Amino acid sequence: MDGRSGLAPKPLTMQRNEWIEFLSGILQEDIGALNENALLADLVYWDSMAQLVVMAKLHEAGIKIQPSQVRALRGVQELIEQHKAEL
Repeated sequence: MDGRSGLAPKPLTMQRNEWIEFLSGILQEDIGALNENALLADLVYWDSMAQLVVMAKLHEAGIKIQPSQVRALRGVQELIEQHKAEL
């Protein structure tokens, strides 16, 4: 529950292009070069810190995900699908 209003926070829903924009920011990738076919392991800044930020964003969306699940994500598409599957 949100302590200020007494209401549960609304789940965050993000569209594909919003995920790409979010990831390009945290991974310092050119938004024009990053797409859903990108493999996370090929991205220079896909590290434990980026994984924590992604976990926090998913938590904001009301999606509980374990660190091992984030580490197991192979591509941007898989991350986007994880988000949609849990909504």
